[in-house]
Amino acid sequence: MKETIWINKDRETVWDFVVLEFAKAFKCSPRQLQKKEIVLQRKSKKITQTVPIQDKPKQLVLVSEDEKEIVETHYEFSEDDDGSFLTVYEIGKGKNSLIRTLFYKAQSLPILRGRRKKRTRQRLESIKYLMEKDDSE
Repeated sequence: MKETIWINKDRETVWDFVVLEFAKAFKCSPRQLQKKEIVLQRKSKKITQTVPIQDKPKQLVLVSEDEKEIVETHYEFSEDDDGSFLTVYEIGKGKNSLIRTLFYKAQSLPILRGRRKKRTRQRLESIKYLMEKDDSE
């Protein structure tokens, strides 16, 4: 399931903004982001996050992994005449469980994807808002 939003900024600017936000979270410079790893403790789960792909200014991939599953979040950047498009999608799978992998595939079915789609859309709307808010002031 992909979600796309149009942003009234050129692709390089959108790329720089997204990469900088990730660099802040990873506590590194944007140049050091690729292959950088952080470990987060969420409730009773330990989550390891890495950025294995940083193909400027086309694609950025974040991999989140815990003891049960791996989720890849893809950010794709494309040009438009008046701005750019940012597309986000996730690919999840179970590490040792076919059931978890099937669960992720089932979430892409129309009846089940509403919540995930809403969360992804909100993430994109937040990025758009933060990038364009200075233009409206």
